[in-house]
Amino acid sequence: MRRKASRDRKDSESRSSKLSGLADPIPQEHEVGTVPRYLQERREKWKKEAEEAEKARKESAGCPDGHVKITDAERRVALHKMKDEYRNICAEMSRFPIRSDTLRTRQRRIELEKELVRLEDGIKTYEKEKVYIPKDHATPIESSVAGEKQDFEPTLG
Repeated sequence: MRRKASRDRKDSESRSSKLSGLADPIPQEHEVGTVPRYLQERREKWKKEAEEAEKARKESAGCPDGHVKITDAERRVALHKMKDEYRNICAEMSRFPIRSDTLRTRQRRIELEKELVRLEDGIKTYEKEKVYIPKDHATPIESSVAGEKQDFEPTLG
């Protein structure tokens, strides 16, 4: 009777392992008392993700709501464009006659002076290390340098 019970137990264990698809319920590569490699890899992955999230949180700590920090490369490109436009306007103003009698000449000089003031403010802003722009403005400076009025104010960090 003992033999029959132990044989039945072995048969049921082998049937359950066949049904579950496992040949051996305990993997041979695992050492008892150690943390499995896949769990160690998960811990490392979670730790890296937490560090990246903390880094992103620290970077955006000074960012106002609804704004995004532009990258250093974008900031430099925008600054370069503004400085070029500033030089072009200065060159155009230097070609004006000393005496501006006509209405058209006076109006054009006033327009250019307003544009210079706007560009000076933009240059001062974009010379800072951190520049935040509203999220809905994908290209902050291309439209303003092209001659349109600037309809937003970048925020400094």
